[in-house]
Amino acid sequence: MALYNMTNEISCKFYQKHGWYPLHSFKKWGILCNAFLAEAKRFKSGHLPKAEDYLKIGIVSSGVSVMMVHRFFLLGQGTTKVWSH
Repeated sequence: MALYNMTNEISCKFYQKHGWYPLHSFKKWGILCNAFLAEAKRFKSGHLPKAEDYLKIGIVSSGVSVMMVHRFFLLGQGTTKVWSH
C-alpha cells in the first residue's frame, strides 16, 4: 500500500509540473520488484533453474526497460512527448 500511495503521489506531482501523468510507467517498478523477489527466493532455495526458467524472470529483473522509461522522467520528458516528435 505504501508503494501504491507513493507512486500515486509522485505521479500527481509530475503531472502538475510537466502536464503528463506517468502512473502507468511507474507500475513497472512493481513488476520489477516482484522479479527481484522471485530471484531472491530462487537463490535462497539453492535450486539451479533451467535456462528457459531463469530467463522468464531474468529478462524482467534486468530492469533495462524500466530504467529507460524513468530516464526520460529525470530529463523532464514523458515518453509520449519524446516519441511524438
